Amino acid sequence: MNRQLSPKHIATALSTALILILATGEARAWDTSLYAPASRLSAGRWMKVSVEHDGLYQISASTLRSWGFGDISKVRVYGYGGRRQSDVLSESTYHDDLPEVQSIATNNGIIFYGVGAGEWLTDSQGTYYNQNDYSNAGYYFIGTSDITSTRAIEVVDASPTSAKPATTFTERVQHELEQVTSPGEAGPMLLGEEFRYTNSRKFSLSTPGAVDGNARIICSFVSNLSGSGGQLRFTIDGKELDAVYADRISAKSSSSYVHGVYTRTAHTFDWAPGSSGNCTVGITLSVSGSCLGAWLNYITLNYTRNLSIPSEGYLTFYTSERGVSISGASEGARLWDVTDPMNIYELHGTITSGTLSAALTGRGERDLVVWNPLARFPSPKAVGYVTNQNLHGDRGYDMVIVSPSAFIKQAERLAELHRQSDDSLKVKTVTPEQIYNEFSSGAVDPGGIRRYLKMLYDTGSESGHALRYAILMARTTVDNRGLSLSAPSYPTIPSWMPAEARASLSDNDGYCSDDITAMLADNSGATPANDKLSIAIGRIPVVNVAEAQNIVDKAIQYAEGSRKTAWKHRFMFLADDQDNGRHLQQSEAMIDGCTSTDLQQHMIRKVYMDAYELQGNTIPGAREAMFRYLNEGVVWWNFIGHANTTGWTHENQLSYSDLNNMYLRHWPFIYAATCDFMRLDGNDITGGEILYKERYGGAIGIISAVRPVYITNNGWLSAAMGRALARRDDKGRFLPPGEIYRLAKNDIRDTYMNPISDDNRLRYVFIGDPALRLATPSNIVRLDSIDGRPLAPQDMPVMAALAQVPISGSVTDPSGKVLEDFNGTALIEIYDSERSVTTLGHGENGTRETFEDYGERIYYGAAEVRSGRFSLSVNMPSELSQNYRPATMSLYAYSTEDDTEAIGLNRDFYVYGYDESVATDDKAPEIESFVLNHSTFRSGDTVNPSPMIIASVRDDVGINVSTAGIGHQMTATLDGRKTYTDLSFYYTPADDGTASGVINYPLEDLQNGNHTLSIRIWDTAGNSATKEIEFFVQENLAPKIYDVYTDANPASTTANFYLNHDQPDNMVTVNVTVYNLLGRAVWSGSSTGRSDMFQSVPVSWNLTDEGGRRVPRGIYLYRATITSDGETFETASRRIAVTAQ
Repeated sequence: MNRQLSPKHIATALSTALILILATGEARAWDTSLYAPASRLSAGRWMKVSVEHDGLYQISASTLRSWGFGDISKVRVYGYGGRRQSDVLSESTYHDDLPEVQSIATNNGIIFYGVGAGEWLTDSQGTYYNQNDYSNAGYYFIGTSDITSTRAIEVVDASPTSAKPATTFTERVQHELEQVTSPGEAGPMLLGEEFRYTNSRKFSLSTPGAVDGNARIICSFVSNLSGSGGQLRFTIDGKELDAVYADRISAKSSSSYVHGVYTRTAHTFDWAPGSSGNCTVGITLSVSGSCLGAWLNYITLNYTRNLSIPSEGYLTFYTSERGVSISGASEGARLWDVTDPMNIYELHGTITSGTLSAALTGRGERDLVVWNPLARFPSPKAVGYVTNQNLHGDRGYDMVIVSPSAFIKQAERLAELHRQSDDSLKVKTVTPEQIYNEFSSGAVDPGGIRRYLKMLYDTGSESGHALRYAILMARTTVDNRGLSLSAPSYPTIPSWMPAEARASLSDNDGYCSDDITAMLADNSGATPANDKLSIAIGRIPVVNVAEAQNIVDKAIQYAEGSRKTAWKHRFMFLADDQDNGRHLQQSEAMIDGCTSTDLQQHMIRKVYMDAYELQGNTIPGAREAMFRYLNEGVVWWNFIGHANTTGWTHENQLSYSDLNNMYLRHWPFIYAATCDFMRLDGNDITGGEILYKERYGGAIGIISAVRPVYITNNGWLSAAMGRALARRDDKGRFLPPGEIYRLAKNDIRDTYMNPISDDNRLRYVFIGDPALRLATPSNIVRLDSIDGRPLAPQDMPVMAALAQVPISGSVTDPSGKVLEDFNGTALIEIYDSERSVTTLGHGENGTRETFEDYGERIYYGAAEVRSGRFSLSVNMPSELSQNYRPATMSLYAYSTEDDTEAIGLNRDFYVYGYDESVATDDKAPEIESFVLNHSTFRSGDTVNPSPMIIASVRDDVGINVSTAGIGHQMTATLDGRKTYTDLSFYYTPADDGTASGVINYPLEDLQNGNHTLSIRIWDTAGNSATKEIEFFVQENLAPKIYDVYTDANPASTTANFYLNHDQPDNMVTVNVTVYNLLGRAVWSGSSTGRSDMFQSVPVSWNLTDEGGRRVPRGIYLYRATITSDGETFETASRRIAVTAQ
């Protein structure tokens, strides 16, 4: 129960909230001396090059000169290649900036050992190549230095010993064609040749230097078989291999979350190579049942090869022997140990009769490369020149926005929004390529972004100004390397993804997560299910410039505020039915968490689907309630239940059509504890993205899951979200949604409130701007007295039916201090006594659950606020529930002098009994006006099929807005047959505190032709008034424009154009064209949005022409058109003057 706030309670709650917030932060950081004060790329000429595989590379002297490097002796190579960054943030594996690579300069150029985008790994089945899921190549940077290199290659004496040296080694070759995303797009694995329609294939693998000996093949295969599964059979050069158990392929599980079966089998055999220099591997798939899909992932051959330098003059090999004897060596041949590519050393052996013999140092398996002086090495590919940059010099930022260069202009606009906000954030915009260049050696890798954020977090923590927010301004994908046929053509920024093969075939194991990028504590990443988020991170999944601009425009509009109504403190909780009532139970637990503090001032609206009648396969009552609350406006829209990528619940509570037509005036933030609604790494745009990207509606941000999630674990996260929602910062403000998300992710507890490990939370992502504060005001409207009695929980006053009850209140800051400079209006709603609601128990596993909810609204009025205080007389209706339980008062106040607002909620009173002393009121209320669409309407006029009722009503005592009494609600009746009983939800009281107001009720989908419409209203004493009109409905009726004007005339910097029209609350498109006096168009612009009653959304002109040039001073003409429901109306021309800036 929410009690009245006292200043002492407020101060205590604020200090507690701050302690809780600070306690969850991650304080561990590396020694900042680890980070270079400036990047090598900050000065000088730089060329970026790429290498596909591990090995020796040479850049010729002529190539270096063509790149602008004249003195080859000063040329250096920097970087560390393209292997996937370690998930663990450890100093021992961290490479800061671009370390110098050991290289040697010859007359022919520079030779260095490059690391590609993968590595050879060995397990019990053999050696295979593991490709980096994010990058196709390793990258290095070519620059110059006047300082003598400290990275000379050390020469180690490796004189051969008496031990028998190795003359052969196990070579490895792999065939892998990556062109198809894994079935179900659950993870990053890419597949090759299909075996569904061609069940038998042969692969010719090149085997240079092969000799008789033991060989092994490893086959990685993915399938979707039914029935009894299938069998793989293998041949080598036409000879069939004996089957092994691992060749059997099981049928795919019936689970819709499993998309394929991963099979990995190995065969060892004796092989005598022929003269072709190839080994032909045959693979045949036999199926017992049906095959819905089958693909080769890779085939690897391990074979015995001579230790002999081939004609190319170089050889890369590995061995665990203690010595080697390598034939084909000429004088000056070199042998390098490249096991650690960052610490290469040369083994100085002996060369006798063309054989290089050397003892090997070190233990275990060693990677080596040997070459002759005239070897012909491959050259790295030139990627391009790198503009000087210095991210290592960044310090003290509150927020980083990572954006592809295509969207960087919009990222800067968003950054400026935060720089100019009350939080005055210091914001950095940066491209992912810039980050990769300094933090992942130029290779695409979310680990590079993470390491950049860690540098800012560590250095900021040392100075007391740690990084707080990060935004990734692009969509993500399962194919970050762009190899598949379905690879996105738009810019992307990668998310972290599990690397295991099974994660690409099952929604239970595979997912994408930005949380790991926000885990910045030392050694975090080893156990992501336990690790904490150090900063709040969000993703803005735009795919083109237009989307980016729309999202930023939407954020700016939201931050600037919207219509001042009580929507800003309303939360809506939607809960699915069935599942033994668990969705409802979790919603209730979440509400308990967010209402656990006196500082919580939100009005909670509950739409629990199991409480409404099931009609066929739909629950119309729940849909009606949900959309009514959305149209009224809610700042937070909560959903717990079942969903897919395009809708919520099996009853279609939120359909795909709804998602594409969600033109809300007030944009909620959505928390959806449900499956798949934000699967933003797939090729298809998800429902969550549709809502978020809708410029003139939808949501301002969304937290939801990228994959299926578990009900129990969802409950843990939802409960943590509730606890985080209750917190305020040290200034008493509600936390930004990104901070709520971060704190909740760091506070997962089980049913007994014990902290637990949970990787289910990692499947949830934050879409939107994590620092964009919700529209909820932080100031508080307090109810100070009822009927002259100060409020006290131990002595709660009673407001009786028919009574005229004076109330008073005040507007305070979060600490409880009255805002004496606050002048404006307070809106007061009173709800009947709390009631218990028992659900219906839909479905086989439905249960009847009982929950508490507000009663019906029984009063809605306004009062004038002066010097932070207000008072008014509440005229109570005649019909109450007469339930002696606490009632609820919702309070909202807005200043008429500035943008200050405040909210409040009080439940320290009762509504009960009757006031027998009230004088009889037999005077009926008055319907002062009753029109459709516009004040110019006259009975009999023609309107569109979805007109709006606009009625001004008044009474000398009080208008009855209660929906509790049967027969005394506001109603409208169409053609004497259809009655609308919910008009009171669309009633707005007059600001002056009198018993008057306006009904704005939308009618929908009326038939063409003549109609009659009557409305009936009641006062609080039971008197009524009725009024009737006639009208004609015509489809495709063009809208009318009553006025077009600009807010600046003359204009010096910008001009906003507005239209007044007869399409209230409708979606309209406005086009404005500006002409010079010769009649030539110099600029045009448009906007689309839901009109604010009769006024369109503005069209803004920055006084430039179509080429972006400032127009000269002078007189211009402008003309506007408005389009609604496919019909257009054009205005006459008007003048606007443009002056100097």
